[in-house]
Amino acid sequence: LLGPERSQQGPLRSLISNPLSYRSPVLQPQPARYLSPPVCRSMASGGEQESTCHKHTNRLAKERSPYLLQHAHNPVDWYPWGQEAFEKAKTEDKPIFLSVGYSTCHWCHVMERESFQDEEIGKILSDNFICIKLDREERPDVDKVYMTFVQATSGGGGWPMSVWLTPELKPFIGGTYFPPRDQGRRPGFRTVLMRIIEQVVTHYSRSDKEKSSKSESGVMIKPSINHPDLKQPCRESFKMFILRP
Repeated sequence: LLGPERSQQGPLRSLISNPLSYRSPVLQPQPARYLSPPVCRSMASGGEQESTCHKHTNRLAKERSPYLLQHAHNPVDWYPWGQEAFEKAKTEDKPIFLSVGYSTCHWCHVMERESFQDEEIGKILSDNFICIKLDREERPDVDKVYMTFVQATSGGGGWPMSVWLTPELKPFIGGTYFPPRDQGRRPGFRTVLMRIIEQVVTHYSRSDKEKSSKSESGVMIKPSINHPDLKQPCRESFKMFILRP
């Protein structure tokens, strides 16, 4: 295989000029799940019990999907698709990172091994985004909505699908597989994350200056992005840019 598994849907060129104007159908969330503590599992092997302990265990450990369970021990604060994640994104005013794939997807496994098991990348994701992992075989309706956006803005699509959303679930950047670090002229996943954070901080800072000039209270809101230059978040700033990998 030479690249991510490709979608069979053709790109919708009419959305390229203004992809954020695309209105998705109603996306019904799954019931909220909760974080599972670290666990040790005992397995029988040759008549003896072997114990396997995991350094990290996240909410996906309580899911039934084989694909989601494959990510249950990533050093990423994963949420399943559902109301718990949506409310947290709105409360903390953080962008959402949505990762979509399926259990037999080769490049999904590659990205999981290269990026989602990486401690540094896991910390960047968990500190600055609400991270949602989705099995496209469980929710093909959600997959179709965001694949349409990726195809419209990049001219192609496939899995794993990586999409960044506003707290209102509106996409503002999307792609497929990213290598963990830069490869020649191709930006790595870590670089993409840092560029998005920098862009959000820049637009938040501009919004902060504009609001400060109109406000007399001088009250500062706690930043939602983990960056010292960010002072007052404004959700509308997510709509001001589209960064392409």
